Amino acid sequence: MVFIDACRNNPFKLVEGRSISTTRGLGRIAAPQGTFVIFSAGAGRLALDRRNEDDTSENSDFTRALLPLQSELGLELRTLAAGLRREVRDLALTVQHIQVSGRLHRPRG
Repeated sequence: MVFIDACRNNPFKLVEGRSISTTRGLGRIAAPQGTFVIFSAGAGRLALDRRNEDDTSENSDFTRALLPLQSELGLELRTLAAGLRREVRDLALTVQHIQVSGRLHRPRG
């Protein structure tokens, strides 16, 4: 199980004006078998690090939503992912930002 809280922007822009990608956010990734990956934003989307300049939290909306869910005993992983997705979306919408967390599940064999 992997949680990735990263903005997914492309940090590899070249000075000459060419870059690896001209789209928002980084593209899709392939995960090895037996992994469950949850991203703070889906492919092609950007995640907020902060809601605005007045936001004093040390954590992003994704991490703020994830931490309380991790302590819920017996919470099934897909239920956690669905709840996290809703919470991140709703928090981002408070500042008119569209952010939907992504999920990648690749079961064993």
